Amino acid sequence: MANERPAIFDAIIRFAAELEERSRSAAVGVRRWARYLGFLRIILGRYDEANAPYVELMNHRLELRRHGVAQCTFPRTPDEFEQLDRERSLEACIELDSESFYIFAKILLDRVADTFREYFGLKLDGRGSSHAALVAAFKKFCQRHAIDSRGLDGLIETLRAEIVDYRTKVIEHGSEAGEGILMWGGDERVKLGIRTFSSSPRDGPSRHTMDPHGLLAILEEYIALMLRFIESSRG
Repeated sequence: MANERPAIFDAIIRFAAELEERSRSAAVGVRRWARYLGFLRIILGRYDEANAPYVELMNHRLELRRHGVAQCTFPRTPDEFEQLDRERSLEACIELDSESFYIFAKILLDRVADTFREYFGLKLDGRGSSHAALVAAFKKFCQRHAIDSRGLDGLIETLRAEIVDYRTKVIEHGSEAGEGILMWGGDERVKLGIRTFSSSPRDGPSRHTMDPHGLLAILEEYIALMLRFIESSRG
């Protein structure tokens, strides 16, 4: 998936070209959307390269445990040290790429909000995230100009909660004090979770990242809807 060129890239570049005469700055802003979507797909490709072998190693460990095979808590042989190094290296790659995905996804959302502000001449709260400011202003903007939101209002709020808030509160500032853990389920895609210090090791995480493939699909849907919204609002 990460190596394919999705149709959304062509739609962005085509729309930016159409905007050139009306607003050079807005056209440049729209092209930035493609740039950051490209970054996200690169990150997703790296994540996939580490995810599959890590899940395989961890599932093997779980299988041994289910069969009562003793596993030492500290490596003693060269093979055990090599396996531990492999696991730690994969863990680091997954954590790096998962956090990087959220950071660049948040930048993408802010660039979209900045372009929206520039194109429509909308004044947004300059404090904090541009996307969060768009959340606060979007519904009123649509009502004031009698414009159909095209489903964007709910999606803008969802992305604020799933990306902006998680990136700011958990990844950047760590306001949810706890232990970071890696987890996966039936989809076999590793996610980052936070287990609070007051909870038991048997407890699940208080919060975790979304599947990055699913999150990228939501972002691309958002971009497509935003392109149609701007297109339909052009005089």
